[in-house]
Amino acid sequence: MPCESAYLEAAYGEVESKKLCILICFVFKKINWKIPQWIVAGAEAYYGNQRRLNELEDLLAQTLKNIYPDQLNEIVYNAHDPNSRKLADWWEDLKSKEAEINQPKKMEVDSKRFINDILLKLREDEVEIINKYIDWDKVNKDYKDKEN
Repeated sequence: MPCESAYLEAAYGEVESKKLCILICFVFKKINWKIPQWIVAGAEAYYGNQRRLNELEDLLAQTLKNIYPDQLNEIVYNAHDPNSRKLADWWEDLKSKEAEINQPKKMEVDSKRFINDILLKLREDEVEIINKYIDWDKVNKDYKDKEN
């Protein structure tokens, strides 16, 4: 009777950590950095290094953010290298996630700018009338609370 081996297959986090280890090895080789042994071991292991997944993501992201733009383009956007294509997919996914995270803050800044633009277009007597009904200290405190 055949064995059910589905439980031995790598889970998502294990697969993702192995992929990140491989990508970090690829990038570090391209920029001539020493590759830590634990990353090499994660790239070679079937199950990767899931317990350090967040650390791997941060390391790869920070490395790509801090290399020279021409190096970044050469390493990430080389269409002839399969690892570059995988890295480019990961990098674009990360940038889109970061853009989504930063989007609500941009909307808050835009609405504050919108209010300021409106107030600048009002006459002085109109601003005085508005000031009677709006507690600007509370409005500013609300914006500061949203930023934190």
